Amino acid sequence: MNVAFLIIIVLTLSISSFSSMYLFNDNANKWRIMLASLTINKSIIIPSSVYLYSTDVQMFHKSTSLSLGIFGLIIFIPIISLFNYYTIGMLKEMKR
Repeated sequence: MNVAFLIIIVLTLSISSFSSMYLFNDNANKWRIMLASLTINKSIIIPSSVYLYSTDVQMFHKSTSLSLGIFGLIIFIPIISLFNYYTIGMLKEMKR
């Protein structure tokens, strides 16, 4: 994977995790936290993948595994969202 992909994925994971933790402290509903995390993930990953694709098309086809093309970053949206969902679930169990 390209370094730019890894930076975008780690940045998205950290921002959505911190926002989920902030919403968790405000006693919000678990599904509302999941929706906020999904929205943050989509608002960061989709524009960045479109921008990267428009700047260098060959980078997408050569550097991604299995030649996912523009979907190389977009496929991480549900993965990061599920990670945040299970993290919030574990935090709620620890809080009890």
